[in-house]
Amino acid sequence: MSRSATLLQLQGIDLDLDAHRARLQAIEHELGADPAVQAAQRALLEAHTTVHTARVAVQTLEYENQVLGEKIAEVSDRIYGGRVGNPKVLQELQTENDSLQRRRQGIEEKQFEALMTAENAEARHAQLDLQLNEAEATSASTHGSLRQERERHQLVMHNLEGDREGLLAQVPAGDRATY
Repeated sequence: MSRSATLLQLQGIDLDLDAHRARLQAIEHELGADPAVQAAQRALLEAHTTVHTARVAVQTLEYENQVLGEKIAEVSDRIYGGRVGNPKVLQELQTENDSLQRRRQGIEEKQFEALMTAENAEARHAQLDLQLNEAEATSASTHGSLRQERERHQLVMHNLEGDREGLLAQVPAGDRATY
């Protein structure tokens, strides 16, 4: 295929993509104009933020627990490694080990609570996602087949984007910059 034919075909795909995007945006606007859908979208967004915050808290506590575990292993190695012969130093190391163990237990309790919070947040997110889908379905049923049309446009766009990537790979770099 010639360069100009490839570019023409690429331009045709881009124009089709633009038309589908515009129609999708109009459909989303119509579906999103329903107050029930808007409320469900806001609730889902808040739940998503809560899930993200909970996951970050879990990861932070996991990291703290890991670091503390490394410190405990280091202190235990010094205690039981036989390199420290001074009873006073051994007593200080044992006291430090006990303190680290208590801190670790506290972190593990917080970690458990954070995991429970994250699981609850994820369950709430899933529930709100279903509510949004139900609200959209109710709204779509009142708006005819908008939901089906949206899915059809999304599928067509996905296929067009794949075709576009294939064609774009055939276009020389210089022509891509100009295009």
